[in-house]
Amino acid sequence: MIRKIFLLSCFCAIFSSCSPDPEVVIFDFFQEFPQARMLAAEKHAELFQTWTTEARMFGWTRDQKIDKTALIVPIKRARAVFRFGSVSMEDQRFTLQLRSLLSPPTGPAPMLNIHLNGHRVHASPWDGTGFRELSFTVPKEHMQIGENYLEFQCSPLPDQTGDTHWLALQSVRFGEAGGSFYPVDDSEPQLVKTVGKKGLVLPANTILDFVLKVPPRAVLDFDLAFDAARSGNTYGEKFVIALTTTSGESSVLFEQGLGPGIGRDMGTAPIDLSSLADQICRISFVFLSDVPRERSPATVSILNAGIRGRAGRSRPDGDTSPGTPFPQPFNILIYLVDCLRPDHLPFHGYPRNTAPHMTEFVRDSVLFSQAYAQSSWTRPSVGVLFTGLYPFQHLAIDLKSGLAREHRTLAEILQDAGFHTLGISSNAGIKQFFNFDQGFSYFKYHSNLEGGTADRLNTYAFAELQKKQTPFFLYVHTMEPHRPYQLKEEFAPVFTEDELAENSRVVEVENLGSINLYRLIAMYDATIAQNDKSFGDLMAELKRLGLYDETLIVLMSDHGEQFYEHGGFAHGQNLYQETVKHLFAVKLPGQMNAGAVIPENVQEIDILPTLLDLAGIPVPSYCPGSSLRSLLLSPPSSGPPLHSEIFMETGVDLNHKAIITGRWKIIHVGKNWSDDLREYELFDLEEDPGEQVNLIGRNPVAAEYLKKRLSGWALAQKKLVNIGKEGVEKTLTEKEIRELKALGYIK
Repeated sequence: MIRKIFLLSCFCAIFSSCSPDPEVVIFDFFQEFPQARMLAAEKHAELFQTWTTEARMFGWTRDQKIDKTALIVPIKRARAVFRFGSVSMEDQRFTLQLRSLLSPPTGPAPMLNIHLNGHRVHASPWDGTGFRELSFTVPKEHMQIGENYLEFQCSPLPDQTGDTHWLALQSVRFGEAGGSFYPVDDSEPQLVKTVGKKGLVLPANTILDFVLKVPPRAVLDFDLAFDAARSGNTYGEKFVIALTTTSGESSVLFEQGLGPGIGRDMGTAPIDLSSLADQICRISFVFLSDVPRERSPATVSILNAGIRGRAGRSRPDGDTSPGTPFPQPFNILIYLVDCLRPDHLPFHGYPRNTAPHMTEFVRDSVLFSQAYAQSSWTRPSVGVLFTGLYPFQHLAIDLKSGLAREHRTLAEILQDAGFHTLGISSNAGIKQFFNFDQGFSYFKYHSNLEGGTADRLNTYAFAELQKKQTPFFLYVHTMEPHRPYQLKEEFAPVFTEDELAENSRVVEVENLGSINLYRLIAMYDATIAQNDKSFGDLMAELKRLGLYDETLIVLMSDHGEQFYEHGGFAHGQNLYQETVKHLFAVKLPGQMNAGAVIPENVQEIDILPTLLDLAGIPVPSYCPGSSLRSLLLSPPSSGPPLHSEIFMETGVDLNHKAIITGRWKIIHVGKNWSDDLREYELFDLEEDPGEQVNLIGRNPVAAEYLKKRLSGWALAQKKLVNIGKEGVEKTLTEKEIRELKALGYIK
């Protein structure tokens, strides 16, 4: 009789509260096999003998001139990860043979830190010569069924010593020395198809790992077929299905001893996974035997394996009726503050009162507290706003590229719908030269380097608003607080000697030289206050003209700014939170739902479909974003999130890409997609919102899932890019070059 270990409630309870929504196979293990990871269920590994080029990506190399028996770690890599498969659910004794390759230290020795799946399991001074045996016991809570990460880290790495490598690892044993281990051969899982069935055939002592996000109301279905290929004695064959979450907890879902007495085809009951909905997990299929394959060519076939779940998730609340919910006509105004990171605003918790007028405005608005830009600098970000397409689609992604005339912009769509379209910009990259005037009946560019501050842009806006040509769409792109800081004397910060003494860190900034970081941030904050005053003046003018109540107003930024949180200044070079989180607040006509705060993740690519949806204008079918209509018109709910994933990209050729899903974020840098640890950073945004602890070598479940999703998105771009048109490359004039240099975009 087949024995089940249910992780959750019994199967019958799954359907007791089910609605008639259709359930389909969401995850087909047969189809996903190419993305699976196959491992041996090891208890001992001689590292030099098991070398693969994949090990290089995880920090290892080998050089017989240095050591003929071990894998070694170059000095330029501060850490390396040994990956191994395990089926243990008990405390494990680890025994390592390793040695230091560092020169004798002149001071305190650096520390060798060893982590298992993110848990530190050993720390000791890292010095000496010759191989040593290092043993430690790992509690079962730190072990995972399936793939495990054993990370070696040297801290701090010595410099200027002439050393080329710092660690040699010869062997790893799990369990007591001399204990038994599962025999391993070179066989790999195979795909088979029979009449009406699809199967995965596992040889003995194999682990097959799949990573996925569990869908709502999930049920795991599968059948088994065991081929003993002999009769007589059994050799401890066993089949296990295990589930591991990103928290590192492993649970056995199914376990079955196998042998000649077991039939070839065994039906199984479904396994309920419903309480894991929306969680990232790893499902491991494990087939074990006490003898090697040449003595026991037994196999197990997993047939028709799949996870059924609800096909789609719709929010149970929210206004989804067609057409506009507001009296017609209403106006649309987008006020964009370049380079403004939201955590420097009082209504996002900042202690300085940098923006009293924006704070007052937010009281009339719906504030999105977790809004993400699709890129970390202006050209690609505003391209997203104007086209509703990703940067890789609209291709306004470098200093010479602009919007293609073939793209249909937000201004063009609104103009066709009868809006009077007005554009005003002081950013050197958002102007007629780069085709950002598409669809505007009036477009004014006034460089911030030539007096185009926010108050000056207001004079152009006031002149157009006083004409009262409605309905209007007005786009105002202001530059404060973008560098170089154009501060008026009334907003210039004043410092005391005590303040500067307490905050004495000095940084090097292009065009500013050596500057106190505290002073630099204060200047940034002062330019926010300067822009805030102009924003308040614009709102006052709308009220004076009787236009405020009947205007939908978006207050936003295009990206943030970094102040050495990750070793740099400004923006555009990376995708950390300080550069991709952006200000986003929407005042609806009549101040509907004023004061609401929406805490779930939304993205800049949602803005175009949202505005069109609220205006009763059909949203182009090619838009990848989602309308935020239901979030804006209804109170916050506990329903499913609107976005399960958010993608973003920046850099030369968009070679920096990132994905956020739930609490997890992974960043990839490079044109190639491999397992090289140096290409990735993984962060738990709930535990580490400042992204200071890279977990890429410490959380195998989250790392493998996000790598799979991000690389899949990157590969899909080759097809999705056809939705857009070719970008427009411009030959920059001398004036364009001077402006872009002043903004820090050209060195």
